[in-house]
This record gives sequence, structure tokens and C-alpha cells, in this order.
Amino acid sequence: MRSSALLGILFFITCYLTVGQALDCYTCFPDESKNCSDPNVGEIKTCQEGEELCLKIVLDKRVTRSCYLDIPKRKQESCREKGPVAECYCSGDLCNGSFQVQGEVIG
Repeated sequence: MRSSALLGILFFITCYLTVGQALDCYTCFPDESKNCSDPNVGEIKTCQEGEELCLKIVLDKRVTRSCYLDIPKRKQESCREKGPVAECYCSGDLCNGSFQVQGEVIG
């Protein structure tokens, strides 16, 4: 009896810690009636397993924010610009809500 109670407690703690480690990002996908530019950063979303970065993309002044499935596993903050597209990846909770995501610029 004592061992099953201990197992139950360990299971609860493990589940709690797993949920506590999930990354939260702002999620916003622009359309004709919705603007995702600052300060309209969108809704907070808890990212799924494997989504270990937050993403912010600016294309022709339209902003998209979301969780990002990190393949390959770079696990680093970075920003890059290619033509009209600017992409920023970051790894902290709600880090894709700022006007300029801090990180290394990759050209």
C-alpha cells in the first residue's frame, strides 16, 4: 500500500515538472481583419513537445508569431534577414512579443 502511494506521488511530481518546462510563445497569424504587429502580439500558447523556440517573422510589414519546431536542434537565439523577410528565433517564455527580438544576426 505504501509503495503504490509513493508511486502516485512520484507520478504526479513528474507530470507537474514536465508541464512546468513547456515554453510559452505568442501566437498570431495575420489576415485581412487581424494585425499582429506590435503591440498586438496575439495569444499566449503553450508550445508542444519539440517546439523549443519562439518565432517572429516579418514579411512586407505583416508579422507572424508562433512556436517553432527546432529542426535541426540549434537551440540558439538568432535573427536573419533575407530580402523582404526577417526571422527571429528565441528561447525564453514570451520572447517573441518584443519589437526587436534580441539575438545574433545571421546574414
